[in-house]
Amino acid sequence: MMDVERSSLCNCVVNFLLEENYVLTAFELLHELLDDGRDHHAIRLKEFFSDPSNFPPDQISRLNSLRVADPQSLLEEKEATQEKLALSEYELRLAQEDISKLKSELQKRVELSPTQLTESTPDAAGSPGSDLLKRKKDGSSFDLGPLNNNERRDLNCAVQEYLRLAGYRLTAMTFYEEVTDQNLDVWQNTPASVPDALRHYYYQYLSSTSEAAKEKVAMIRENESLLKSSEILNEEKGRLLKNKELADNQISGLTKSLETFQKDVKDKENQVQIR
Repeated sequence: MMDVERSSLCNCVVNFLLEENYVLTAFELLHELLDDGRDHHAIRLKEFFSDPSNFPPDQISRLNSLRVADPQSLLEEKEATQEKLALSEYELRLAQEDISKLKSELQKRVELSPTQLTESTPDAAGSPGSDLLKRKKDGSSFDLGPLNNNERRDLNCAVQEYLRLAGYRLTAMTFYEEVTDQNLDVWQNTPASVPDALRHYYYQYLSSTSEAAKEKVAMIRENESLLKSSEILNEEKGRLLKNKELADNQISGLTKSLETFQKDVKDKENQVQIR
């Protein structure tokens, strides 16, 4: 199930980057997926970038020059030190953000009473992206359409968080540079909102195209297959437990019979010795 979860989130990110025209980030993610051995997740990206109708010559040359920033190439060039420094600074900034968030959360918990904590937990109606989570819970599906500002901000931060947690550091840096109208370091939602935000967008995407609808059907069938397999395994486990219980009872009965038989033999031996 963990592989299915990971695959679903990766598909969400790929679709979001292509649909929202984050081309540079998508291009970097393509190569990091290939480097990571996840070719099956890079199929749509390879099809997109291999289609000449998607790019005029100037964009193609720009993307080709971007590939020079591949980690293996950087190790062979003088700019390797600068690249590593940039990554270190980026990771340091992320670590400082995490520390700041933890301190802020701890301070809030210290200041609030248990009753206030209970009352404040479900109150997410006014937070950015709450409309995303509400509609996800309602189970509604509709055409993708343009994203509103809150949705775009939440999804940008969710994608950034996903790329960071998945270890695609170069892609995360490219995405950070490509999103120019938002500070990705500031997000009121927690990392736990990442799957919800991405899945909601992905479900809208699935309802917007016939090709993606087939993917949705395939995912549903895969989930059903996994559930059936789980049920079969549980039934088999139950049968094995019953068989084990029967075997234990038989062993217990045989052990008692053996003890009785040994006692009878010993009694007869004693009687023979007395005579």
